[in-house]
Amino acid sequence: MSFSAPVIAPYFDPSFQAHLEEYGHCDILIDRMRGFPLREELEALEDHVTERLPLTDPLFMTMPDEAPLLVRLSGDASSLIASFLAQAAEETQRPGQGQAICAILFSHLPCNKLVRHLTRQLDLRIKTGNRVFFRFFDPRVMHHLPRLLLPMEMAQLLNGIDYWCYLHWSDRRIVLKVQDYGPLPDKPAYVRMSLSSAQLEALQEIETFNLALNLLWQGGYTLDERTEPALHAALKIAYAYGLSTKENRATLACHVVCLGEDILRKPQWLRALQLVRERAFPLKDVLEADGIALLSPAARHA
Repeated sequence: MSFSAPVIAPYFDPSFQAHLEEYGHCDILIDRMRGFPLREELEALEDHVTERLPLTDPLFMTMPDEAPLLVRLSGDASSLIASFLAQAAEETQRPGQGQAICAILFSHLPCNKLVRHLTRQLDLRIKTGNRVFFRFFDPRVMHHLPRLLLPMEMAQLLNGIDYWCYLHWSDRRIVLKVQDYGPLPDKPAYVRMSLSSAQLEALQEIETFNLALNLLWQGGYTLDERTEPALHAALKIAYAYGLSTKENRATLACHVVCLGEDILRKPQWLRALQLVRERAFPLKDVLEADGIALLSPAARHA
């Protein structure tokens, strides 16, 4: 089995190749709301596509072609798998914009059972009685779940999936292993996820993180492995300043990451934050009115 595409070097390590040989296939999870890259390549190499099944949540009843799609590729489809990895690597260069190639999975489950389980997880039950659409499959969401869910909840989410692999915007391949989250019950039931209101609130703040990440990227800030912990710390500071909207917290966090927390002691910033809290103005607009643009040289000296 040969892998010639340059992109595979960081991602197709010996363990990945060993999984392909052990399972004889891999599953590609595609978010068709973000597009359907490599559709023509899939059709041209149909002999290597053993199954192709959508996650048929009721949300997609009127737009079935946008439902997430699971594509099972045979292990000898090396060029096609490399093409999917190349596409995923390209998408990670646009953080915050979303990725069509969400994950590569390794599972011994029949494809229809795997799709049934994944589809159930889209319907997130809240213990207050509410239900929400759970985009757990999105790498921008999945990346945060191990720190927000209990180990048993992660085990339930990944039930039947031995390895969940995705590419991260810091140019890393992340591999989630179900065995890392503890044993499942003797007879695991493929049930829907149920979380508390507090957990839902924490999940919703993933959007704030991704908003801030996108602002950093748009502003030309260099993103690397240090960015994530710095951004989490900056978002805690934004909470402490009492900013009520995701957009305002993301804007403040970006400036703290780029310019340091000391900027918040400057009179111009103190006035801006007071105005935002009292009148609920967008922080971005207040800063621009004061001549402070995100990541601009002026911001460093305001």
